Amino acid sequence: MTVHGVRVRLGIRYDFTIEQELQADCMAGAYIGDNVRDKVLALDRGDLDEFREGLLAVGDDPDQPWFAEGSHGTAEQRSDSFFRGYENSLAACGLG
Repeated sequence: MTVHGVRVRLGIRYDFTIEQELQADCMAGAYIGDNVRDKVLALDRGDLDEFREGLLAVGDDPDQPWFAEGSHGTAEQRSDSFFRGYENSLAACGLG
């Protein structure tokens, strides 16, 4: 199940796509971070840098309106959301 699927099952709805997408980034970070802390997943040196670089590569153009349908957030917003979840678990994502 995807992070978006989890949100739907929990009944979480937002008015703007960007809110959904940044929460999904946070939830993905929480999932990975929790699994690392629980020693279910081991990361190699440089993996977190690769996550950050990947998120920085797929952010919205800074000129895209935040309220536009399909907005995912700027590179910085996406990276910040992911790592907030990674470091602080689901509580950082407004879920727990």
